[in-house]
Amino acid sequence: MLELLKNFSPDDFDLLPPELDSLSKKIKQAVKHILALPEDFDEENSKIYQVETVDRAVLFVKKLAISALKVNNTVIPAPKILPGPDGSIDVCWKQDTFSLLINFPAEAEDLPTYFGEDTLGNTTEGSFDGSKLDQVFLFWLLDH
Repeated sequence: MLELLKNFSPDDFDLLPPELDSLSKKIKQAVKHILALPEDFDEENSKIYQVETVDRAVLFVKKLAISALKVNNTVIPAPKILPGPDGSIDVCWKQDTFSLLINFPAEAEDLPTYFGEDTLGNTTEGSFDGSKLDQVFLFWLLDH
């Protein structure tokens, strides 16, 4: 099932099924906002955000959303895609029952990290190969 998504490109907004139109719009807005931020926008010597870093985060969100739709016929909640520290990108879900934060570092060779917790006290954290869809996220989002 995940092999079907292997050649999915971040620019393939049109390939998203109609059920994911809202997610697609939110992704486009977030990307436009992040890439328009000037250097030092936060007055803390922040870097300009690179298209490649944003693309890695966006591709991951798209793969996750399409997988949830195909596997469980479920539309996952749209995450916030935000500028993170040191040129990284944060993908954040904050729902009534759980929160999950995934940070995609500016350097492609650095592994993304994640932390999630739910209202029952369950937590998950670690790092993963950001070019692959780690099923722990799919299960985390579908189970909550």
